[in-house]
Amino acid sequence: MTTGFLKKKNAPGASRRLALATAACAALSLALGSPAARADAAYPAKPVKFITNFPAGGPLDILGRALGDVLQKELKQPFVVDNRPGAGGNIGADLVAKSPADGYTVLLSIDSTFTINPHLYASMPFAANALKPLMIFSSSGLSFGVAPSVKATTLPDFIAQAKTEAATFSSAGNGSPGHLAAGIFSTATGAKITHVPYKGNAPAVMALMSGEVQAGILATPGLLPQVQAGKLRALAVTGRQRSPLLPEVPTVGELGLKDLEFEVLYLAMVPAATPEPVMQTLRQSLQKTLALPELKSRLASLDMVALGETGGPAVEHLAINQARYGRIVKADRDEGGLMPPAPRRPRSALGSTASSLRAARLWPCKRGQRRRRPLGEATRREARHSPPLGVALLVRADARTASRALMGGLWRASRPLV
Repeated sequence: MTTGFLKKKNAPGASRRLALATAACAALSLALGSPAARADAAYPAKPVKFITNFPAGGPLDILGRALGDVLQKELKQPFVVDNRPGAGGNIGADLVAKSPADGYTVLLSIDSTFTINPHLYASMPFAANALKPLMIFSSSGLSFGVAPSVKATTLPDFIAQAKTEAATFSSAGNGSPGHLAAGIFSTATGAKITHVPYKGNAPAVMALMSGEVQAGILATPGLLPQVQAGKLRALAVTGRQRSPLLPEVPTVGELGLKDLEFEVLYLAMVPAATPEPVMQTLRQSLQKTLALPELKSRLASLDMVALGETGGPAVEHLAINQARYGRIVKADRDEGGLMPPAPRRPRSALGSTASSLRAARLWPCKRGQRRRRPLGEATRREARHSPPLGVALLVRADARTASRALMGGLWRASRPLV
C-alpha cells in the first residue's frame, strides 16, 4: 500500500519546499557551530585554561592562581593554570594564538612579550594581530637587588664598585624588563655588567640568593619576600614613588636615573577571533574579582597596583610601552650595550636552504662559479643549517652522489659532486 506522503511527494512545489527546508536546516547547523553562536550558550560550560608564559613561582604565576581561585567560585568552572615558559614568553603566547578562539584558552602574560620581544627577535612566532588584550590587571615596579656577598650598601657605592670590576646581573630572560633595565643602567652609569638570563623571575631571584650572580633588577613582587626576610638587599626601586612595602628604599629618580623608571604590566590576552560575548563575560567577572577586598589585599602584598584596563586604553598603554622600549633597545645597540645585535631578517626558505647546501657542496654552484672538488677520500664532516624545517645533514665527502635539500617536504636525487 502506498502512503499518503509518498503519493504527495511529487506534488507541484513539494520538491522546492523540501529543498528550502533542507537549506534552512543546514544554515542553522552552520550557525550553531560558529564561535559567535556558541558564545550565546552558557559560558563557561567546561574548565578554562590559563596559559602563563613564565615559570611557576613567579609573580605572574602567583597572580594567575589567585585570579583562578576567585573566578572558579564566580563562574562555577575550574580555571587551571598551565605554565608554558620559554623564549621570553613567546612559546606560551604562540600556543594561545593558535588555540581555538572560544574563550577556553586564555594567556596570562607580562607586557614584555608584546612590547620588547618584537624589537629583539627577527620574527615573532605569531602574527601581531593574532591576540588581543582582554584586560591589563595590574602593574608593579622593579627592584634593584644585590646578593648578601656584595659589600655596597647604596646604589652609588655599587656603581663605583662595578666601574672597576664587572658585576654579574640576573634577569628573567632575554628581552625581559630586567634585561632592558640592566642595559639602561650600564649605559647611563658606565658600570660594567655581565648579563646572565634565566627562564623567569623566580629562577633569577634564586640565582641571586645563592650567589650565582651579584645583582639583578627584577620584578618587585618576586624580590620582595627575600628582601623582607633579610636574605637580599634592595638598593633602589624603579617606580615613580617609593614602595609602601619598602619605604626606606629610594627610587631611581631620586638617585638621578630617571630613565631607569620601569613598570611591569600583568595582563590577559585571547585569540583575536574570540566572540565578544565571551570576552564580556570574562571582563565582567575579572572586574568583580579585582574589586574584592581579599584580592586587593593580595595585590598590595605583592606591591602591585590594580589597573583593570580594557579595550582602547589597554591597547594604547601597550602601544606606548612598545614605542618607548623600541627607542631604548635601539639606543642601547648604538652604544654597544647589553642588547643583542639587531637580528637579520630571515631570507626565504629557498634562499636560506640553497645557500646552506651550496656551502655543503650539495647544491649546484651559481652560474659562473667554479665547482670545487670535495675534501679528501674517506673524510667525514657535518654541515648543519637551520631552515624553517630544521634539517641537519651528515655528509660523506667521498660519496659520488647525495640527496638534495628538503624543499616542500620531498628529497630529490642530486647531481654528482664532482
